[in-house]
Amino acid sequence: MKLLYCLFILSLYHTLLLSSENSFPHRPQYPELNYIGLLELKNQLRTSLIIDVRSELEFNTVHILDAINIPFSNRGFLVSIKKLTGQFPSKQLVIYCNGRSCEKSYQAGRMLNRYHYKNRVFDEGMRDWLVRYPEHSELLGKTPVDSNDLISEQEFENHLLNYDEFIKLSNNAYVFDIRDVYQRNSDDLSLHQRTVTLDKMLLFLQENKFQDKPLLLFDATGRQARWLQYHLKKHHYYDYFFLKGGYRSIKERAVITD
Repeated sequence: MKLLYCLFILSLYHTLLLSSENSFPHRPQYPELNYIGLLELKNQLRTSLIIDVRSELEFNTVHILDAINIPFSNRGFLVSIKKLTGQFPSKQLVIYCNGRSCEKSYQAGRMLNRYHYKNRVFDEGMRDWLVRYPEHSELLGKTPVDSNDLISEQEFENHLLNYDEFIKLSNNAYVFDIRDVYQRNSDDLSLHQRTVTLDKMLLFLQENKFQDKPLLLFDATGRQARWLQYHLKKHHYYDYFFLKGGYRSIKERAVITD
């Protein structure tokens, strides 16, 4: 009986471990990091220095209230961190990006550890935070966030294409790679895409450019696209699609094919 109980506990632990790895696929690659969850962060907001390492466009679209935007892609990232931690030495440093499949917060956390900046990583996701704590969120300059202003999962999914659909439509569309510069590689698959930053893409939308053909856009993991959609909608773009899973889906497909 005791043996069966021990086997049950081991099986349960293994199931929970697999579930955690599936929910947070990057955590096994960053075992040295210190993580903080939704409720714990909410309870420690006053004693936390919260750094949003996403792009300026993503931050201006939605962010945790009172967070500070220091894009991880900025060359002055460490200098800015040093300045802020010097101003608020008693506050715990918390890093976040889009969460779960987004790797920026993990990479930032590892870099900060290397330079001896004690930090915690919030990786449960910006959308999870937004839905759970609208009073501690800001969406397009408004707080608390009104749930009616959120783009639904269905509306987002209506503008997703899988790889085959994306490739088929790309022959008669404008294709944009909106990944951060450091996320691109010289051996990336060519889709005859234009490579632009999210901030540059926003300028195009504000100027109503590229409206005569469908817009096809891909980011790194499919997370940045969600926030860009708010601006596409605001500037009356309707014929646009995102690559489901971002460029990561292309790399995963290549591995399976090989």
